[in-house]
Amino acid sequence: MDDTIDAALDRLATVTEDWAEQLNVKGDLYQFLESVWRNPRVPFSIRKRAAEQCLAYDRPKLAVVAQVSEGNIAERLERALARSNGPPRLNGQTLDLKPEPDK
Repeated sequence: MDDTIDAALDRLATVTEDWAEQLNVKGDLYQFLESVWRNPRVPFSIRKRAAEQCLAYDRPKLAVVAQVSEGNIAERLERALARSNGPPRLNGQTLDLKPEPDK
């Protein structure tokens, strides 16, 4: 029984080394996994698992983000309009710019 297990492990190690040589990927982990799932010589179960690992990075999922702040949207819009119609503000101070009189 030990001989058959050892033989199976040796075959598995040989197949794994062959895959690694065929892939010959230089880069990050994502590139390695992508090359695995795109390689038709790799068994489907392994390709499927590599594709599942890449999915989160290949197609990011959409998420809902809510910003909660004081006041409703109408009040915030009114304040923004008042700021945009007023004089320019730099560093929180209002500058009163007047043209110089002609000489």
